[in-house]
Formats: sequence, C-alpha cells, structure tokens
Amino acid sequence: MFLEKPVVALGVLFLLLVSLAGLVGSCCRISFLLWLYLVVMFLLIVILVCFTIFAFVVTNKGAGEVVSERGYKEYKLGVIRIGCRRELVTLRTGTRSIVA
Repeated sequence: MFLEKPVVALGVLFLLLVSLAGLVGSCCRISFLLWLYLVVMFLLIVILVCFTIFAFVVTNKGAGEVVSERGYKEYKLGVIRIGCRRELVTLRTGTRSIVA
C-alpha cells in the first residue's frame, strides 16, 4: 500500500514527459521527438488493450470453475448476501457484540 502513491506519481510524470515531448516535437518541428511520442503512445495503447482483454478473460464466469478436487471453492453471491443479512439481524437484535 505504501508504494501506491509513488507508482501513480511515476505514471503521471511519465505521461507528462511523453506529452511534453510530443508538444515540443510538434512546435519546434523535431521529428525525433514526434516519432518517440508516436511509438510510446502506440505501445501504451497496445498495453492497455492487452490488459483489458486479460481482465475480461480472468474475470470470465467459467474461469473460476474447479478443475480438480484440490481447487478453490467457488462461492455464489446469493449465499454471501444471505450470510450478511443473517449477521445484520443478529447485530441489530443485540444478541452478539462487536469487538473493535
């Protein structure tokens, strides 16, 4: 968790530098910076598309099925909701106390 802010800051700084390279390249007619901007932006877009496809494949409904007997259990959301509802009822009636 402590690395979250520095990683975001590095990402923002990287995007700022790439955008600045594109701006300077276009204003000063420096073709090297324009090519650098083009290649880096293309790679960023390809990485973003690949990550999106990966996220859809991983979160696919059939991706969590148990293949062998040693696999993780797949929980249904309805069962979790019933359990949460039951806990809320017991907390409201005061039959169980919360230790914070």
